[in-house]
Amino acid sequence: AIFAYPGNNNNYTYTVSVKGSSFIECSAKTGNKQSTSGFGGGGICAYKVKGLTVEACTFDACDTLCGGGAVAAIVKNTTTVDNDTVTINNCSFNQCNCKAQAGALAVYQDSNTASNSATKLSVIGSTFNNCSSGTNNGSGGAIQCYLPCMAFSNSSFTDCLAGKEGGAINNFFASKYGDMWSKSSLTVENCTFTNCRAEDRYQADQMQHYGGAINTKVKTVTVTNSTFTDCVSTLREGGALHLGGISAGSAATITGSTFKNCMAKTSGGAVMASTETLTVSDSFFY
Repeated sequence: AIFAYPGNNNNYTYTVSVKGSSFIECSAKTGNKQSTSGFGGGGICAYKVKGLTVEACTFDACDTLCGGGAVAAIVKNTTTVDNDTVTINNCSFNQCNCKAQAGALAVYQDSNTASNSATKLSVIGSTFNNCSSGTNNGSGGAIQCYLPCMAFSNSSFTDCLAGKEGGAINNFFASKYGDMWSKSSLTVENCTFTNCRAEDRYQADQMQHYGGAINTKVKTVTVTNSTFTDCVSTLREGGALHLGGISAGSAATITGSTFKNCMAKTSGGAVMASTETLTVSDSFFY
């Protein structure tokens, strides 16, 4: 529906803001049916921009072959963690899907500018219902994010499904990125995840089905006052949360959260944490 591209020589000064709009059955068919490369965004595609804000918008049955069934953004890095680069506020995503990565929202950082970055995605007061990513690297049933910093608050994810990793949210930002990894973080506050699944629908790759609700690999993870119900990883670890890290200094903190009827085939029916430290308090598992 909307393709915002200011050109290769814009020096990332271009910002995009979309408010109070509806996108119904919008589609971006990048590549071909066998391809998982390219950039999507059935409703909005913001390509090589400084920032993107989407507020009070609805996306119904939007789709693409690769990279964000509803919204896709590739943005410049910023070294200031408080400077939200992509903000999704009070939006609704319903039945959005993608053949490959990110059923609803895909956010990437331009690798050509990625140095000492603290680029951030913020999702506030939004809902994701029945969003899915399919076979061929089907990561992030609702959201696929390759930014170092993410914050989710007062949002819900219901019946989201990934054919590989991260039934609702998939993020990967490994220690090999050096200075960027040192700032990397995921914050989840007052959110609900219901019946989100990472499952092998197509028997494509039985080695990487992690995190029924969230799969992430960042330095710091904080989950507060959130609820995970009926979340499943059908082949591997982390029925609700798969928290990577492994590198020195990585830490996960879970406070005041509830995990009900979450399951994994191997380890961590509710939580699988590979962080250097894990702290859990005032939470319920049943």
